[in-house]
Amino acid sequence: MITILSSSDILQDWQKIRLKRIASLNPSKKEVASLPVETKVTFLPMEVVSESWEVDYSQIRPLEEVRNGYTYFRNGDILLAKITPCFENGKGALVNNCINGVGFGSTEFHVIRSPDFDTTRFLSYVVRSHRFKVEGEGMMTGTAGQKRVSDDYVKNFEVFLPPQKLRGSIASFLDRKTAAIDILIAKKQRLIQLLEEKRTALINQAVTKGLNPNALMKDSGILWIGKVPEHWNVKRLKFVCRLETGHTPRKSEAIHWVPGECTIPWVSLNDTKTLEANDFIEDTKLKISESGMANSSAHIIEAGAVVFNRDGARVGLAAIITKPMAVSQHIIAWVCGSEVDNRFILHIIYAMTLELRRITAGATIPTIGMDDVKSMVAPIPPIHEQHEIISHIIRQRNLIDQITAKISQQIEKLQEYRQSLITAAVTGKIDLREEVAA
Repeated sequence: MITILSSSDILQDWQKIRLKRIASLNPSKKEVASLPVETKVTFLPMEVVSESWEVDYSQIRPLEEVRNGYTYFRNGDILLAKITPCFENGKGALVNNCINGVGFGSTEFHVIRSPDFDTTRFLSYVVRSHRFKVEGEGMMTGTAGQKRVSDDYVKNFEVFLPPQKLRGSIASFLDRKTAAIDILIAKKQRLIQLLEEKRTALINQAVTKGLNPNALMKDSGILWIGKVPEHWNVKRLKFVCRLETGHTPRKSEAIHWVPGECTIPWVSLNDTKTLEANDFIEDTKLKISESGMANSSAHIIEAGAVVFNRDGARVGLAAIITKPMAVSQHIIAWVCGSEVDNRFILHIIYAMTLELRRITAGATIPTIGMDDVKSMVAPIPPIHEQHEIISHIIRQRNLIDQITAKISQQIEKLQEYRQSLITAAVTGKIDLREEVAA
């Protein structure tokens, strides 16, 4: 039975103690000085350590490659990300699977070591607690984007330490409870993934096959499109839309970027998150000035144009601009003619995602070349069918989005419960003495 105590009921046999009294920070590499330079060791860059404390131990390197310039640790140590946003997101690990027991990794890790493994396990939850993260965030130093939690913060953090016999029990209790919560979260995240796949399939089916399952079909001659209704056209987009491109005024010429004078919305790679999350873009992260417009090939593109990203990791992200805007050279704009609805063209681009990725596959920096842009082909149904298709897609998308939003809220509540459970357990709010006695 779990007993939840009030905030003032810290158990009498617990003590408040600074972390440095029960653990050491960032052990010396002298511990491995005697190892042969060819000794294989585990290598952990920041990206292989997750917010859920799962670790990919597959990277192995010889000691001589990593002993200088990287953080040293060994099995049984706690890794704690110290740089923003990894610290706030809770990235860390309780290291347990290093080859030869030794590892090196990112310099953005703190390493916490306790001589007693039950204490280490307990501390691994202390540094995941809400209090540790919130107080640490407030103590971070450095410039924006490079803020870090200091050694002193970690060393001097006041831990509520239970008796020795309770530390392992609390850690085991949290292992079980958080694992169960994580399984639920993973199932719900998988459900969201399936809904997203259903959403994509819905769009692809509607814009390439229409809504009439009994329609006579013909081969479009385009692999990603396949067969289309017999009465539809298949055309290059440039024949039904006007292609527009953009430009970036010289950043070295300050006159083009004077604060207060940059008022013209300018779609660029800085708007990736907006393009990813919305069908429409109403404003932009950056603005361009009249001077910048006059001294570059950027120009105003009318409202209603469909813009999409042709460069970078998120090639193909698209949206409809709701007012006149300019675009950078990384963004393509399709100004729709009378044959096509801009919302239909937007969903055509959504449906082309895999095709666009195929075009850019293998490139060091993914880019859709202008020749490929000009060669883009789409199925073009009669305009009244386009309207019907868009209405159908929007209705179905809204239903899927409502379900997704509810599941996301459930995930958020589970994550909050997980966090509150950890915090309560490591500050003596959950009485596990009966469990130990049993």
